[in-house]
Amino acid sequence: MVCLAPVANVKRTMARAFFRLILAIVRIALYIRGMQKSTSALARIAAQTHESYRVLPGRTDVGLILLCDHAANALPPEYGSLGLSPEQFERHIAYDIGAAAIVEHLARVLEAPAILTRYSRLLIDPGARANCGANA
Repeated sequence: MVCLAPVANVKRTMARAFFRLILAIVRIALYIRGMQKSTSALARIAAQTHESYRVLPGRTDVGLILLCDHAANALPPEYGSLGLSPEQFERHIAYDIGAAAIVEHLARVLEAPAILTRYSRLLIDPGARANCGANA
C-alpha cells in the first residue's frame, strides 16, 4: 500500500499559500481601486532591499501593490537558528514555499510594485493583527 498523505499535505499547503496570496491581492485591489492614475515623473516605485523585506519595482499608476508575507525563511543573525536544524527552514513551517516566485511573476507581468517579507514566519507573522490576543 502506498501512503499519499505527504503528497496530499504538500498540495494542501501550497493551495493554502496560493489562496492567501490571491485574497491579499483582491483586498489590496479593492482598497486602492479608486486611486487616481499618476502621470508624473515619479510614477514608479524603485526596487529596494532591506533586512526584513524587499520591494520589487513597479508603476504607481497600476493601482495595485502586491504583498507577500512569509516569502522567505531568513532570521536575523542574533536569533541563530532558534534551535532548529537547517532542514526545518526548508519546510512550510518556516515560509510559504513558492509564494515569492508567484508574487515576483505577478509583479513583472502586471508591472505592479510588490513588498515581500524576508524573515521566517517562525520569527514574526507580519500579516497578524496587532493585539489580537487569544480570542482573535
